[in-house]
Amino acid sequence: MIELFTDKVDEAILKEVKNTPLDRLKVFGLSTLAIRQDDEETATPILIDKNGEYTSVFVDDDFPAGIYQRLISKSYVHDSKKGFGDRAQTTINCEILVVCWGMMSETSAEELEMLIFKTLPKEARLSFSDFDSRRVLAGEIQGFDFVLPPEVFLFSSKYIVQMVINQNCI
Repeated sequence: MIELFTDKVDEAILKEVKNTPLDRLKVFGLSTLAIRQDDEETATPILIDKNGEYTSVFVDDDFPAGIYQRLISKSYVHDSKKGFGDRAQTTINCEILVVCWGMMSETSAEELEMLIFKTLPKEARLSFSDFDSRRVLAGEIQGFDFVLPPEVFLFSSKYIVQMVINQNCI
C-alpha cells in the first residue's frame, strides 16, 4: 500500500520536471541504500529498489541530481466499533524519508526541496528537511566514511502520510 503512495509521489515529481532544466533528475523510487564492496575492498553506495535490483549511486553529466524514498516507520491507531453503524478502522501513520543529491552547478538543495513540497499529494505533509550533508550521509551509510565532492549537495526531507483503513476491507 505504501508503494502505491510513493510511486504517486515519484510520478508527480517526474511530471513536474518534464521539459525543465531538471528533466534529467533521476528518480529511484522506494529504495534502500547499501554498500557494495568489490575484491579490492572499494566500497560503493548502491540503491536497492522494491524489486531487489541495485543501481550504483552517482552524480554525473547524465544524471546531475537524484532522489530516492525510504520508509522510516509506521505507527498504528486502532479504533473499534463504539455503537450501531460504526466501523472498526485503523489509522496508519507512515514516515517517509526523501534523500536528494545533486550538482550545485545544475540545481540547488532548496529547489529540490520546493519540488518535493509542491508534488506531495494532499494526504502527506512535509515535517522537516535536514541540509547537513554530513549528518544525512552518516545516517544513510553507517560505518563508512564517505566524503562528498565540494560541488555536490545532499539533503533529506521527511514527510508523513496518514491512511485510514476500514478493517472490514482488510
